Amino acid sequence: MGKGAASCPGDSAVALSLSMLDESLCASALSDGDRIIAVNDQWTRLCGYSNEDAAGHTFKSLLHGPATDRTAAATHAEALGGKPQASVELVNYAKDGRAFTHVLNSRRVTDPATGNHYYITDSYEKAQQQTPKKRKAPIDKPPV
Repeated sequence: MGKGAASCPGDSAVALSLSMLDESLCASALSDGDRIIAVNDQWTRLCGYSNEDAAGHTFKSLLHGPATDRTAAATHAEALGGKPQASVELVNYAKDGRAFTHVLNSRRVTDPATGNHYYITDSYEKAQQQTPKKRKAPIDKPPV
């Protein structure tokens, strides 16, 4: 997971969430609702930021750019205040500046001992659909 995990609060929910990040097959991040606490290796490959780069920053400061729908991002964040989970699809930007369609599925976890809320966001890059090229000649007609 990286050095950022060592600076996490001592809540049992955080410890459990960190172990879930390590086992996740998709890009995952743990936050306190504002700042990133930790990210997994898949998130690093997708977004380009290591755990050390990301810890302590906001998703907005790292990933948002000119084509990011800020209203949709704000609605997603607000929804998590009242719901246990929320999803959104945004254009985000990797560290190298590459724009990609980022599908985010976030869920709230609460530490039963402290009542503190944390958020696990699983995400992936949505494949871009390409328009098939037109064929020069129909396949079912033999050449003349």
